[in-house]
Amino acid sequence: MSDVDVYLAQVRRSMFGMAPVVREDILRELQSHLSEAVAGNGGDAAKPLRDAGPPNLIGREYRQIYGFGTVFKLAFATIAFILAIPSSPILQITQEFPIPNILAIPFLIVLVAWVLWVSVEAGSRAGILAGIAAFLARAVVEVWLAAMPPYPAPTAAGIGLFVATGVVLVLLGWLPGTAKKAWSRPSGDL
Repeated sequence: MSDVDVYLAQVRRSMFGMAPVVREDILRELQSHLSEAVAGNGGDAAKPLRDAGPPNLIGREYRQIYGFGTVFKLAFATIAFILAIPSSPILQITQEFPIPNILAIPFLIVLVAWVLWVSVEAGSRAGILAGIAAFLARAVVEVWLAAMPPYPAPTAAGIGLFVATGVVLVLLGWLPGTAKKAWSRPSGDL
């Protein structure tokens, strides 16, 4: 295995999660570029590989540009859906129990952290998808609970809180990824 092959294998590992077709196309282009550089350097691969940059950084930068593949985006959304189920608040606010969401708050914090992480690491599209999946899961739970006989009817304040939380989840899925993309400087190495 040549030094270029070792380098490309390290880049491939750093591109984990990308769509396979996109990843392989990038690797073919990178291999072509490196082969030309090595040939231009008299067959010595050390300088062209050093000039290309660290392979793990190159792979992560490509993944940042092209994003995660569909399978990973759906996995992120599925995890958000599952995390959202225990975060679904009880929409009944009464005199006896004025803060009905107390048990849902820790789960909601974990859900918010997950949606934020997805948005920053996988981009705003994956973040929005995770936020929408979380909102839908919470809506499904509330509809299911409303259909249960002992469940009290939701109040206007409870419904308002539920909708506001759902909108915030979707916004949290969109904003960090968009801000990161807007504020990050593109790398000149690629």
